[in-house]
Amino acid sequence: MSNHLHFSDSAMAQAIAATTTLQEAADQVGCTSALIWQRGQDVVEVNRALHEQAVRREDLYAKAIIAHDGVLSKAAKSVGLDSGSALRYHVYRSPRLRAIWNECRTDIVDEAEANVFEDVRAGSIRSSWKLLKTLGKDRGYTERHESDSTVTHTITDQSSQQLQSRLSSLTALHPAAVEAQYKELSESEQALFDSVASKQGPAALPEPAQTSSVGTLPDLTDTRLNALEEVAQL
Repeated sequence: MSNHLHFSDSAMAQAIAATTTLQEAADQVGCTSALIWQRGQDVVEVNRALHEQAVRREDLYAKAIIAHDGVLSKAAKSVGLDSGSALRYHVYRSPRLRAIWNECRTDIVDEAEANVFEDVRAGSIRSSWKLLKTLGKDRGYTERHESDSTVTHTITDQSSQQLQSRLSSLTALHPAAVEAQYKELSESEQALFDSVASKQGPAALPEPAQTSSVGTLPDLTDTRLNALEEVAQL
């Protein structure tokens, strides 16, 4: 307790008045920041000094935020803080700093919007198109994003019968073309092709790359089948 009393209230108040943060004041006095904070709960003079320091610190941070258009990383560096996260901590705790920060962000967005409008009036096609995609949506100026996907179906007993019928017509129309396309299939697709074809009996089909049972068949895409049919009809 005697060590705590060694630091006078007036010395603490003077250190707080000459610094921006509690830690800076503690370093100047030579004690811990926790001790100064605790003394501020009991001593009016220290409490008043802490309050005034908080006001000065908030003013300093507010000016830095305004000067750097709300970019907290730059504002933090200008007031000696380590990072934008350190300043963001104070912004979130202070309704005043939060309002100033939001206003700065609104101002910069307004400025960017004004630049776009200026470009549009100057005849910029690029800026005009960007503006139409946002403000002109109600007039139909939107982008359509289309994706090309291949749907894969599992071959069942019922669909195998349909596949047999298609293979029969293909080989009858143009067996040479079927053989050419057969070579482009993967091994699993060739096995499926051979398995289904074997149900039909002999046909003008190429030699199978590998054999497989007709029980569980792998997937074969409609894209592959359509390719065979299109070539066979040449």
